[in-house]
Parts: sequence; C-alpha cells; structure tokens
Amino acid sequence: MEETIEHQLQPHRLAAAFFLGASVALLLTTPVGGPNPRGLSLGWFGLWLVSTLGSAPLGVMLLVAPSWRVLPVESRRGPAIVYLTSTFFGVLALATLLVSTYRLAPAICLPAGFALVLGLLSIRLYPASAAKADDLFP
Repeated sequence: MEETIEHQLQPHRLAAAFFLGASVALLLTTPVGGPNPRGLSLGWFGLWLVSTLGSAPLGVMLLVAPSWRVLPVESRRGPAIVYLTSTFFGVLALATLLVSTYRLAPAICLPAGFALVLGLLSIRLYPASAAKADDLFP
C-alpha cells in the first residue's frame, strides 16, 4: 500500500520541485527599477505564467480534491505546500516587477502571503484524517 502511494505522488514531487526552482529563478532574475520595466522578455512572462498558474491548482487539488482524499494527508501535504510556496514566489516575482512601475505590489503580495500562511496553519492545526480509536466491543 505504501509503495502505491509513493508511486502516485512521485510525479507531483518532481513537478513541485521544478515549479519551485522555476519560481525562485524568476524571483532572482526579476528586473527591479530600470528605465523600462515593460521591456520584459516574453520568455520570462511565459515561464512566470506557466509556473504560477500551473502550480496553484495542483497544490489545491492535492489538498481538497475528492480523488486525492483517499490518500493520507501526511503523504500529500509536502508536495501541496511546495506547490503553494511556488505560487507565492511567482506572485512575489510579479509584485517585484510591478512595484517599480505601478506601486501595486503590496496589494498583490500581502493577500497572497496571508492566504499562504493561513493555509499552512490550517493544514498544520487541523489534519484531515483523525486517528480512529479501536473498537472495544466488536
């Protein structure tokens, strides 16, 4: 049983690592300030779009989708948190880009960070599967 769970989650672990690496790379290569932030390359924006909008639904899916709820939350929590952290870093990269032009970054980044922290706390404090007690009288 444990082997099938690991087999099902292995692609998600690899994809989560890829998305996290891509979003950190985007955050580190985001042009701050400069004379023309609108001169952003199409490749940067395309990678941002795929990594941010691709990792958010996958993280939520691993946590709340009915088809994934049959697996224990302890095994799917790690990849889901990495997906959501990758989404946060992608939003932070876009906010860093927008702060030099529109001063709009706090309106984007603060709610996303707040939602990430609330999600992490709720996952930590309220686990999905409660421990079942043994039957005293079968």
